[in-house]
Amino acid sequence: MRNLVISKVKFKFYANRLVPFKLLHRLMSISTKLDKLLELDEICWQQRSRVTWLQYGDRSISYFHKVVNHKVKTNSMHGILDAKNRLQYNYQKVIDIFLDFYHRLFSSDCSSIATEIFDTVKKRVPQMTRLALNLNFKRDEVEAALQFMAPTKSLSSYGMLALFYHKDWDVVGGDVCQFCPNVLNGCDNVVSFNYTLIGLIPKNCATNLSYRISS
Repeated sequence: MRNLVISKVKFKFYANRLVPFKLLHRLMSISTKLDKLLELDEICWQQRSRVTWLQYGDRSISYFHKVVNHKVKTNSMHGILDAKNRLQYNYQKVIDIFLDFYHRLFSSDCSSIATEIFDTVKKRVPQMTRLALNLNFKRDEVEAALQFMAPTKSLSSYGMLALFYHKDWDVVGGDVCQFCPNVLNGCDNVVSFNYTLIGLIPKNCATNLSYRISS
């Protein structure tokens, strides 16, 4: 974005003056760079506004600015309701509300009953299939799974889209295919990436009761 602003200023500076012949090449160079930056800027806005909206935008950059800026306003929050329906603004209390929600969501009070139920179910997976499922994961399986991922959806917490891995697989593919099988095969831990982004989905318009934690 900073490079785009600088290029616009330079282009306006030269374009609004009678440019000598010796500076004409520089003006053309700035114009070419500006075109590339504008194209990159539009691509960034397209990715932010989600791929499902592209068909309605008709490649209009103003459309993407409008959609994304509107979502920024509607997605702003100042507090969240706790289990007793009290609105909490304190940072630590908000964290505790989320932790408590997921703790209760993934906790079970009937583990013994579930065990008894599963013990009565007959095993239906054939021995050959079970052996195939228990094989270690391989590099080609990791690569195939990544290629099936939509390029501009499911943005990671560190800002990388699947498109990055698709385009630069020759650079990062070796590290990815070494790390993923180690984790899947139980040779490595998931501490370095065992976290997630929590999304709050609005169910109604203009009400502080409209947000519910999405799992």
